[in-house]
Amino acid sequence: MSIHKVIRNGKKKHVVKLRRPDGTQYSRTFKTNRDAKAFEASEIQARNKGIWIDSRRSAITFGALAELWLKQNPDKRQRTLDRDVAILKKHVLPTLGDQPILGIKHSHIQTLVSTWSDGGLKPRTIQRQIAVMKAVFQRAVNDDLIVKSPIKSLRVPKASPVVHHPLSADATARILNAVEPFYRPLMYIFLTTGLRWSELAGLQIRDVTLIGKEPTLRIERGLHMTSTGYKYEPPKSNAGQRSWLLSEQQILSISAHLTTTKRTMANQDEPLFTSPKGSHLVYSNFRQRVFLPAIKLAGIPNTVIHDIRRTTATVLVAEQVDMKTIQELMGHSDIRTTMNLYASATPAGRQNAVDALRKHTDSGQDQVDNLLQAGEQ
Repeated sequence: MSIHKVIRNGKKKHVVKLRRPDGTQYSRTFKTNRDAKAFEASEIQARNKGIWIDSRRSAITFGALAELWLKQNPDKRQRTLDRDVAILKKHVLPTLGDQPILGIKHSHIQTLVSTWSDGGLKPRTIQRQIAVMKAVFQRAVNDDLIVKSPIKSLRVPKASPVVHHPLSADATARILNAVEPFYRPLMYIFLTTGLRWSELAGLQIRDVTLIGKEPTLRIERGLHMTSTGYKYEPPKSNAGQRSWLLSEQQILSISAHLTTTKRTMANQDEPLFTSPKGSHLVYSNFRQRVFLPAIKLAGIPNTVIHDIRRTTATVLVAEQVDMKTIQELMGHSDIRTTMNLYASATPAGRQNAVDALRKHTDSGQDQVDNLLQAGEQ
């Protein structure tokens, strides 16, 4: 390490010469000796603290690192990969793609996030896009390209609380009655298990045990539309792999569908529920041709398919099923997801709360009256 005075274009310069850990030399030129010494000291200090960054590696652009990040995550499901690619291509790379990782600052990220917000993107959409950027910058930190990520303390618009529309018992009965007969067994299982749509569509005949001591429905995969077509994929987490004990009516519904479609338990690899033509279920087709006409006929126009799953969580909570069982049946890794995003308070639950508080207060009313009277005296 040394500082040399040189004359360039008739002007005195100060060149700092240093060596990298691999022995190769690099240098920086400054106008003043003071700036040269400050740079030399900062480089030495960074090495001593273990936070020195090789400028050659930091020249890598955000786009190049993002491409590397996408390719080196073999556990990522195709649908998630498709979403991440779309986010990067449409929302991030046009702004950050050609920028060197080391040159991207917190202010650049904040400006980009503000642009998304001003453009009308919803808060949860923005949060997903930030999560993708954060993962790429974390890769840069892990590879010692940068010391710390610029994704921190961002001003992000708050997402509105999720609006829940759990169905009443009467509403579920009306939907079941309104749906066309061919899809009634599917709808009954949907309403009485609250599976994710992809899980329902991904069920195969092999996932059902209809006879024995414990008739069971096993959830082991989902059917997703990806860039490579429809694909069976495992759940996002181990919690997604679970099973439901089947009631007598659920067994009868599944058996009825198998009879209608002229299949038996021997057709192990076929979808459990199919379209009238025998093909696997397609979300958009089911929504347009079956679900929307049914809720219209049932007189519940504001209902969406995901409300069925929210209803399941709400009913289980209202029936005082223990939290751990509810979490397991819903396939959530975290009970907070179940309670914060799915379960809702019910009118009956609110009334029970009022009654419980009134009963508690009334039971101690004599003591309260005595205390008040003593205070007056």
